[in-house]
Amino acid sequence: MLTMPCGHINTPEFAEKVLEDDKADLIVMARAQLADANFCNKAKNGQVNQIRYCIGCNQGCYDYFCNSLYDPSIKHIT
Repeated sequence: MLTMPCGHINTPEFAEKVLEDDKADLIVMARAQLADANFCNKAKNGQVNQIRYCIGCNQGCYDYFCNSLYDPSIKHIT
């Protein structure tokens, strides 16, 4: 069985620590990817100072999702 945590894993360093400490087999970083679609590539290339990090405000992702349930004109999150 695999362990795959998610939620507020927003930096490559934290994700790597979770894996190194053998606390998970895989990492889910959905909001981090929404904040910066090139998050993984930048982390892989050592460009962590160029990553746009999720600050957990929920305004561009979760709020849009909830609003889209009631307003079909909202077709995506930002």
